[in-house]
Amino acid sequence: MARRNTVTPGGKACAFNDIIPADHCLHDVQDMSALNHPNADLSKGQYGCVGQGLHIAKRLLPYIPQNAGILLVPCCRGGSAFTQGAEGTFSESTGASQDSARWGVGKPLYQDLILRTKAALQKNPKNMLLAVCWMQGEFDMSAATYSQQPPLFTAMLKQFRADITEFNTQCHGGRAASVPWICGDTTYYWKNTYGTQYDTIYGAYKNRESDNVFFVPFLTDGSGNNTSTNAPTEDPDAASEGYYGSASRTNKNWVSSNRQTHFSSWARRGIIPDRMATAILNVAGRTLAFISGKAPEIKPSPGGDTPSGPSEDASVRTISLLPTAGDAAAQGC
Repeated sequence: MARRNTVTPGGKACAFNDIIPADHCLHDVQDMSALNHPNADLSKGQYGCVGQGLHIAKRLLPYIPQNAGILLVPCCRGGSAFTQGAEGTFSESTGASQDSARWGVGKPLYQDLILRTKAALQKNPKNMLLAVCWMQGEFDMSAATYSQQPPLFTAMLKQFRADITEFNTQCHGGRAASVPWICGDTTYYWKNTYGTQYDTIYGAYKNRESDNVFFVPFLTDGSGNNTSTNAPTEDPDAASEGYYGSASRTNKNWVSSNRQTHFSSWARRGIIPDRMATAILNVAGRTLAFISGKAPEIKPSPGGDTPSGPSEDASVRTISLLPTAGDAAAQGC
């Protein structure tokens, strides 16, 4: 779902909450589309930063009917916390402002999450809320009040479920409380630097399956090695393969000077979507409704909320993530 004024930088115009084709740089609260890799070819769409949203969806597509699609509703804000950060502002016409960095019941980021979730479900009565992918907690660790994060998260979770009960029939399992929250881990830097805080915050995501909260570990890969971050030695260039990692970025175009605080784009294409999608499939995918689901007879046009019949024009397809489309090797790392 759209947030920015154009689908891609300088591309086709769109409006807030329009349905648009997804790519590697989703329309999150903070616009990451201008942080271009120095070796990116902007003419090929290699702009901005790589997130995991697209790649989670691509892992799920082979498991659903060919005539069904996945609607991603990006509401992320990097560097956000429950215990510190600017609250920002909220508007029903544009969502949360880019400087919004505080989660909690009633906060602009929460209002943004609720508004966009409801908008996605209202676009078609056959749209279903399958899962919420949640990766948050780092910036709470550096706050003296870090221990407040778990209860504040739980309060927000309960309020979210209460606020969308009107859409129970469009939720996985037939009720909002059954929609799983898939809570992803962070990089090894945070655990090594804030051990006690990490155990308090990320530990609180664990062992909550009865509440439909599921923790997904990312600290290490299947071989026990640290999952790669933006540290130059961990995400080197592979120029012969057309891949340019974080080693090529500079202070003019990196997300943070503390490179180990963020996962590499390689990890966001690989281990993170692999594990997040697997968790979604294990928790919400083994149901008849998911496996045998069908696309709506009508679907919203990308330019607005008005339903329209299917179009043969590829320029107005709502989904461009078919498994046969290839993996789009270069995306601006």
